[in-house]
Amino acid sequence: MPFDGLALAAISRELATLLSGGRVVQVYENEAREIVTVVRRGKKKYDLLWSAHPQWARVHLTTHEPGTNESLSFFCTMLRRYLVGGRVVRLTQPNFERVLRFEVATHDDVGRPVTCTLVGEFMGRHANIILLDENATIIDARKRYTRDVSRYREVLPGLPYLAPPVTKENILSLDEEAFIDLLMQLPVETPVAGALQEKIDGLSTVTAREVVFRAGLALDARLEQCGAYEFSRLWTAARSLFEAVARGDSTPTLLLAEDGTPLDFAPDDLSHIGAARRIASNMNQIVNRYHAYMREKAQFEALRRELRRALKTERKRVEKKIRILSEIAGAEGEAAEARRRGELILMNLHRITKGQTRVTVEDIEHGHNVEIPLKPHLSPAANAQAYFKAYGKLKEKVTRARAALHDLREQQTYLEETETDLEMAVTLRDLEEIREELAAQGLATKKTARTRTKEEPQPLVLCSTDGFRILVGKNHRQNDYVTFKIGRENDVWLHARGVPGAHVLIAADGREVSPAAIEEAAALAAYYSRGRNETRVPVDYTLRKYVKKPKGARPGFVIYTNEKTITVAPSGPGTPLQEK
Repeated sequence: MPFDGLALAAISRELATLLSGGRVVQVYENEAREIVTVVRRGKKKYDLLWSAHPQWARVHLTTHEPGTNESLSFFCTMLRRYLVGGRVVRLTQPNFERVLRFEVATHDDVGRPVTCTLVGEFMGRHANIILLDENATIIDARKRYTRDVSRYREVLPGLPYLAPPVTKENILSLDEEAFIDLLMQLPVETPVAGALQEKIDGLSTVTAREVVFRAGLALDARLEQCGAYEFSRLWTAARSLFEAVARGDSTPTLLLAEDGTPLDFAPDDLSHIGAARRIASNMNQIVNRYHAYMREKAQFEALRRELRRALKTERKRVEKKIRILSEIAGAEGEAAEARRRGELILMNLHRITKGQTRVTVEDIEHGHNVEIPLKPHLSPAANAQAYFKAYGKLKEKVTRARAALHDLREQQTYLEETETDLEMAVTLRDLEEIREELAAQGLATKKTARTRTKEEPQPLVLCSTDGFRILVGKNHRQNDYVTFKIGRENDVWLHARGVPGAHVLIAADGREVSPAAIEEAAALAAYYSRGRNETRVPVDYTLRKYVKKPKGARPGFVIYTNEKTITVAPSGPGTPLQEK
């Protein structure tokens, strides 16, 4: 949901209660270039996040702890200079505009008391964060721009601050007649929700549709379908929603899908949207949770695209070398021909004289005559030696090419397995583990030491219907961890036969593993493999003690013996498996 004026009103009310009178103790920038002002009030410390992102502009308290940005922007240094040490005087929102004013009482360079104001304008691509002095003069801004960018105003240090233009009405300052007149200024074919959003300050598409729903109208109703009764219902529904948010009587709600994925949020319940779950909480917590998920989702998709590109580039390089070396490796016949020519020259030295450019001799072994090119400046014996030398070079070339092809085909298999791991990744952590593995081989950009993942891998942990713990590695690092760090010699190890996929382990814990548990684990091994879209997949299983990792083998590579094979339909987590 867009961060609308109603959501900001609920947040502003909560912030005023929590932060007024507190002291600004720090200002920093996170990796996303968002500003965080740290306010201490009493024994509690609050991190207030400000974002001018064109898509995710917002302000709210955050519990997320991203790494700080090592190279601070000039704007952040100015915020530190003017705000740190100051006391929060008030937080205000003009009407229901997407603007928050954060006033801080502090002292100037000569010790005089002054009030600085941090203004957050959360208006999509026009979003900005601006620092003002006590005379409403701009000290600095997150986004500076001139009239070349905006004909309405310039945002530059030293210029007077001009607030964004107000083009909509505050519903709390209207009576019912004025409200109806305002809507009727629009063409009669305008959807009611669109009319509300266009004329009333503070509404986004989703909250405008909620007003329409609460008024008892169809969500796609148009103005021409409304009479006095419908307009009165709209007035009552809209006014009551805004008044509830302004008083703090609303119920901020987060809507979740069945799998717990956040769908939407609003400062009051969105009764017109069906959702598997609804969570009521304070507005700051809801917005923080929603955007933490959206942030991780965006990071997940960006990192997956980056790794896909890296793997695709490397795979094309490897495939090109395989094609070239395959041609060289196929030159064994050419080498044999060079040797045979040298032998035939030696057998016919008495028939060849220096200066000849070619000679035709009988190849008794193959039963036909052979014409052999000669170098006229060489003696017959020297011509034979030249062919033997060419044979040696070609033979060595073929041998080297075949050895390189073996390594390249192993690399090709590894890249295919990693691509499968990439598609099986569920969390950002899964992708970061893959990136670290690729970075160690020079195939991806390394993370800095400050942000490198140091924790143990986190494989998927499930429980079979009869109580056996099942572990699933979703990448090479997790596979090695599951098989060789967690696995015990009498645990059951599984892997989809002949295709890249996960190492799956059934922890025996001193019991005999049941056929049902093996079948369920095999279904998981099939699902977390390249064969997941097949109807039936063969899966090998054996005891962990029969799984070995050759010395110097690449990550995730193992050999195993004493296996049995079961054919199953791929099945992911869920009934009858329950995630722990």
